[in-house]
Amino acid sequence: MVPTTLDLVVFMRCDGVADDVMVERELAVNGNHVAGGSCDGTLRPADWAGKGVAVGEPATFVMTITGAQRSGDAGSVSVPVPENGTVALAIGERIPFDQYQLPPRPAGTLGPLENNLPAGCTEALCPNVVIIRSDPADPTRPVRQTLTWRTLTSIDMIAQTPGLLHLRVGGVEVGTGEWWDYEMAGFGTYGDERGEWKRKHGLDLSPGDQVTVEVVPEHFTGAWQVVLTPIPGSTGG
Repeated sequence: MVPTTLDLVVFMRCDGVADDVMVERELAVNGNHVAGGSCDGTLRPADWAGKGVAVGEPATFVMTITGAQRSGDAGSVSVPVPENGTVALAIGERIPFDQYQLPPRPAGTLGPLENNLPAGCTEALCPNVVIIRSDPADPTRPVRQTLTWRTLTSIDMIAQTPGLLHLRVGGVEVGTGEWWDYEMAGFGTYGDERGEWKRKHGLDLSPGDQVTVEVVPEHFTGAWQVVLTPIPGSTGG
């Protein structure tokens, strides 16, 4: 593609595989690594220029399937890449939210949020998982929670209506979830394990620090939820 802006979003999708199988991929642009992770989801890096992308210049995006994981009660294990399925990659240039033509809202009352806790978890079985929920009376109200920090392995968000969720940790935005329809899809991102946030955001957290986590929603007309999953055995609470 030839971008007219560097405010780009990458959409990735893998369909036609078993529900308990997660296909893994790597994304590159102009030969430069962008990110690895689950095939399904979106990416919106802030440093496209650092990856060799320039307005008005052709940019080549390549998604490569690298593996697969099967989830179960004992966790996830590596499995062969499924032989059949559909892989999709799309690049979008962002427009303001209020200019996007949203699909019509479904008739009737929206159903409850689906569970987006880690595989094998319930709130009772995984008490260290932090769950931040929307205000039932106002899903656009920011929600804050002060935690004794535990190093995170992942962050999982889910919502039932279009909108944006900005996740801020210690005043620094570390991720934004996006929804453009009523499909109740999840949105996942990495935590601060292995110094990821220090490299990307200059955010240097230590287990036991008192840290304020804030979720700032925009445009929502229904419920949302954010789950912070610490690495096993991390201290804090």
